[in-house]
Amino acid sequence: MTPLDRLFAKIDPLFATPPFDPTALPPGAPLPPSYRRALERRNGGYFYGGALHLFGACREPAFHSLGIWNAADGWRASFGPATGGLTFFAEDAFGDEFAFGASGRVFALRAESGRVEELADDFDQWLSMAVEAPDELLSRGTFARWVQAHGHLPRGSQLQAYPPYLFAEDPDRVQLDAVDAFDNMAFHAALAETLANLPEGSRVKLDFTDEGIQITTEEIPPEERQGNP
Repeated sequence: MTPLDRLFAKIDPLFATPPFDPTALPPGAPLPPSYRRALERRNGGYFYGGALHLFGACREPAFHSLGIWNAADGWRASFGPATGGLTFFAEDAFGDEFAFGASGRVFALRAESGRVEELADDFDQWLSMAVEAPDELLSRGTFARWVQAHGHLPRGSQLQAYPPYLFAEDPDRVQLDAVDAFDNMAFHAALAETLANLPEGSRVKLDFTDEGIQITTEEIPPEERQGNP
């Protein structure tokens, strides 16, 4: 079996994949031929019980649409230059995104930090990673434990961590909640922007409100700064 065959064997049959619609592809986006052939064969879907989501060429549902997910005025605009030149084609359950660069190389956007890192030489190498090392690529163990405790992750949702893993002293004690994928990406963008512009001598403060987690900064009291670099 090819890596693509092996991945498709892990597809969630409960999600009705919409038909391939070439007019719904992101305009002008460089898509590797092997990736387009994969979409023509199976127009994206959810894999490994929802740990991996490949977007499709469609207009509905919005959370599955390559065109809508990559809209310049959507969630990616909040990340600023970090997403420039990238076409996002897949994501894990926590909001980390996988994208093609202009050269066809695959990059990962780490949602909490806004950091972009090169991941694979091309789509085929990324596919091999997805089937050979899904636990490492997708944090599948953490996701599986959440599903066991809470049930199926609703389609169009991501897991939001509180506190974010960047701040967690013990990752196993982080609270994970299912939230709308677009809302979660907006939260991550705000978090990444706050961290990038964090004034010296201050720290990030997160508060629960009726509207979700609110991000602010606060000055570190002088007595707490003693001994800190």
